[in-house]
Amino acid sequence: MDSLAVPARAVVTVGMSESCTTTTQYDAAAAHRDIQQRDRLAHDVYHSILQTGRGDWIDLMNCAPLASQYHLSTYSTFKFGFGEAAEVDAAADAVADAAAHASAPEVTSANGAPPTPDALPHDTPPLLRKAMRDAIQLACMDGEQPLQEPAPCTIKTSNSHPIQVSPILPPSMLDALSEQVLAHLPPEYAECASATDPARACGYVHRGRRIEPGEFAAQLLQALEDPEAHLTEQIRGEQLIRLPSSVALDEIAREAPPGCKDCPSTHQPVKAGRLGNMILSSCPGKKVRLKGPERGRSSVCRDLKMDLARYRAMGVRAIVCCLDDEELELLGSPCPEYVEEVASLGLDLVRLPIAEGFAPTDLVRFDIMMTALILTYTLRGASILVHCRGGVGRAGLVAAVWVFKMGFVSPQPRAPATGASLANAIYAAQRDSEDVLPTVLKLIEVVRRRRSLRAIETAEQARFLMEYVRFIHRQEHARRCFQWCCKV
Repeated sequence: MDSLAVPARAVVTVGMSESCTTTTQYDAAAAHRDIQQRDRLAHDVYHSILQTGRGDWIDLMNCAPLASQYHLSTYSTFKFGFGEAAEVDAAADAVADAAAHASAPEVTSANGAPPTPDALPHDTPPLLRKAMRDAIQLACMDGEQPLQEPAPCTIKTSNSHPIQVSPILPPSMLDALSEQVLAHLPPEYAECASATDPARACGYVHRGRRIEPGEFAAQLLQALEDPEAHLTEQIRGEQLIRLPSSVALDEIAREAPPGCKDCPSTHQPVKAGRLGNMILSSCPGKKVRLKGPERGRSSVCRDLKMDLARYRAMGVRAIVCCLDDEELELLGSPCPEYVEEVASLGLDLVRLPIAEGFAPTDLVRFDIMMTALILTYTLRGASILVHCRGGVGRAGLVAAVWVFKMGFVSPQPRAPATGASLANAIYAAQRDSEDVLPTVLKLIEVVRRRRSLRAIETAEQARFLMEYVRFIHRQEHARRCFQWCCKV
């Protein structure tokens, strides 16, 4: 395990000489000092930012613990260990005790043979004791014994390792979840889910009229040219803000972790009366580390057309690409070839270039795109696939927003409103502001359980989620106030 890597590596030198024992103790003490220095640096940076008064910097620092790259996140602790001083001290003491006993000449076993780790008196934890025993045995092996040849390098291709995808909605539960969502669908959006052939009629209700598949890009661009009209229509109730809460996906995700049996099957037809899924993936056609493995990661040489065809067979009808032309070229899927292959399979392509580790720069335009995707594809049974480089950071952010707009997070418990009034609308806005952090935590939990612990990698991405949830709450508050004013 990674958390045992430092103690196990240090134990290799135990019992060889007095100087080796000193080195082992020094390494453990150095690790302790590194952790103390890290925590002290984080503390100093945080207080320095507070003194600047820069609200954006303060927000980033406050959102940092939500990111998977945070040093105490679930992902970081799973990969690198907790890094707590108490645990480092305990490990150092255990290693030092074992070193002292192993190097003491008077200690012998019952039959006079050299002592083994298990024969020594110690209070070392079982896992650490096993790692120490294995390492010492390895160190005592004959140096002339031939080492085992490493396994041959394996190049991952689209045939040998089909591209891994992660559906947000468990495919085995898709029909049941669709029934619940469609039952709570507002009447003005029921038409989106009633198409007899959603694969050919992927239109969405915008300003009261249907849009054919060929017009989607043009109409989306037209809507993006007038963001103020989109905001006004949301307030008037003429445009989707988000669907009402119908399914608590954060609770379902805890009970249905992703696995091989959870992957969508190929040759899955688009079905009317069923929701389309949101699927995450790494970049199709990726070609990296072709000269050989790097840092334990094997070479990857995928076929772009085969990966896209697999998406198509899963019911995907739209692809959201979060990479720019330069990054596509770097990953071995040049933009002209990428666009041509997507079009040849009859898939719609939405380009959403985002710098690695960052988030969309225009919140309203991003909401316009997400609204169009949900009404065009999701509610008509056509799945959407979003990818970046690895399908966890930028793609995970898009998936989290989709989960929120679909109403897939359980609302915070609250007393029911006593009636429609301006005071109730104001109180609702106050409660919504208190729900932002719990909502964001649920969104991150869903995506991480369905895709990877690395999802939502940076503080910038976590902050964008916070801002987006606040934006949707403001729009809903404005709609409630508008509806109250219309009744007066």
